[in-house]
Amino acid sequence: MEIFKAVSDFIFVSDELTKADVIIIPGSSRIELAERASKLLKEGYAKFVIVSGADNRKLSVSEAEFLYDEMIKTGCDPDQIIKENRAKNTYENAVFSLSKCRENNIKTDRIIIVCKNYHSRRVKLTFQSVFCNSQIMICPVCDSTGITSENWYRSKEKSKIVFKEVEKIGKYMPDIIQPAEEQNRMS
Repeated sequence: MEIFKAVSDFIFVSDELTKADVIIIPGSSRIELAERASKLLKEGYAKFVIVSGADNRKLSVSEAEFLYDEMIKTGCDPDQIIKENRAKNTYENAVFSLSKCRENNIKTDRIIIVCKNYHSRRVKLTFQSVFCNSQIMICPVCDSTGITSENWYRSKEKSKIVFKEVEKIGKYMPDIIQPAEEQNRMS
């Protein structure tokens, strides 16, 4: 059980939320993320939400358009939701969301990211590498897969999803995060 706890502690991130400059949803076809972001927006955690994501074979529209539409259905003000529909992966979600913040003069001191709970570590690492001087707060959501830090290892399908996240972190994080020795040389 110790190994399961170690993986859970690494993969599943949840931060205490405070008011932020912006809420960001990295691309997804999960309605639960739009619902959580809508709730945070209505509770005054931020004035703006960026919904990010390009086309997704599960949807007839871009992920950004899907998330936008779902937030509008919950009664959110369309002027508070900014669509970014070019991002095809988590890194691009971060890069293009930063660009949208700059285009719309949105500060980026504190950011809340609403994401799937099993995607939270990769999201946090990726967004920290792009929003270098920002406080990144993760608001994880349990989606329709039902995966949690307490149950993922009890199902072969759920464990495949969690270990796929571990694999993705190992594959592409080294390309986007500069090793400490390179950072020291640049300082």
